[in-house]
Amino acid sequence: MPKRTAWLHVGLPGTGAPAVAAALSDHADRVEDQGFRLPAVSEEQLLRAALELRHEHQGWGYRRREVEGSWAEVCRRAHRGRRHPLIVSELLAACDDDAVALLLDGLAPLRTEVVVTMRDPATQVLAAWADTVRLGRTVSFAGYADRLLDPEREHTQARRFWADQHVGDVLDRWSRAVGPEHVHVVVLPQDTDPAPAAWAGLAQVVGLDPATVALPTRRSAPGGHRTLDPVGAAVVREVNRAVDGRVTTGVHRREVAPSLVSALPEVVERGSGALRPRLPDELHDVLARLALDWRAQVVAAGHPVHGDLDDLLPAPPDPTAPLPDDVPVEARLASATEALADVLVEVARLRRHDAALEGRVSGAARRPRLPSAR
Repeated sequence: MPKRTAWLHVGLPGTGAPAVAAALSDHADRVEDQGFRLPAVSEEQLLRAALELRHEHQGWGYRRREVEGSWAEVCRRAHRGRRHPLIVSELLAACDDDAVALLLDGLAPLRTEVVVTMRDPATQVLAAWADTVRLGRTVSFAGYADRLLDPEREHTQARRFWADQHVGDVLDRWSRAVGPEHVHVVVLPQDTDPAPAAWAGLAQVVGLDPATVALPTRRSAPGGHRTLDPVGAAVVREVNRAVDGRVTTGVHRREVAPSLVSALPEVVERGSGALRPRLPDELHDVLARLALDWRAQVVAAGHPVHGDLDDLLPAPPDPTAPLPDDVPVEARLASATEALADVLVEVARLRRHDAALEGRVSGAARRPRLPSAR
């Protein structure tokens, strides 16, 4: 019998992995029909497993005992049966050498193939900043860019971004562990919704029929899987300031952020005629040079490549396009008003639902208890 293969889609963050993982989970039976298995019982379990491997549970609002053993349980399920395990988590890209070794040890003796999806770094910087805001921070894009450009990378946000998004380092870490020929590079086209493109690339690499899974559109994607545009980021930053630490980090990540982002309209969409925001010239130049180095590294290492490596190179900035922080007050107000309306409608629905449940519980409590047969 041929040796089973564990397929790991490790990100990069911002390239659609959460939406792909959710869609795969929704169609797990179709995935199994084609010889693959999803060893994580839920997205939550896989999140905790990744945080356990990276020792980053505290930053996500978890206690150690809440994540301990999560990866071992995923591995136990991966070893069952005859299907090939398929694991999708964008948090695995930044695993250091120790975490990678621990991860692979849990999957041994399965053969391991790694899939890395990537986009041009200018797009990734915008997505990473928006994700930082979505998860509760209030930093402006200008402040975020300054932190990224710091050669010492003193700020936590700079260290986290470069650990997640430095293509050269990510490919080096995983190549040292499994060999460059087993690290598959999927380059996503520019100016596209990343999730469908990531799914198409992943399906091609592992040998799944792309029609197996229907991914949600950008607009219909759950709040936890959507990327904020600059208007939405401006609104969420103000909300984060107003929340001012009144909920825990974990509650904000799991409850507040998805609810708020789901309620926001998407103002900036590809093909809508709206200008894509531009990066400051200094940051764009740094990223353009890095992208050239990354493209050369992928070619030299001999990674299997799916897509066009030239799509790694950031497009020249449009001098007429606004910077990400330059969002008119009118646009912020319109977005916030629409989001508030949606949130109020949802609150009203939940209150009616709670009232109905309380009525059922109260009615059950008032019913006379029948004597037991005994």
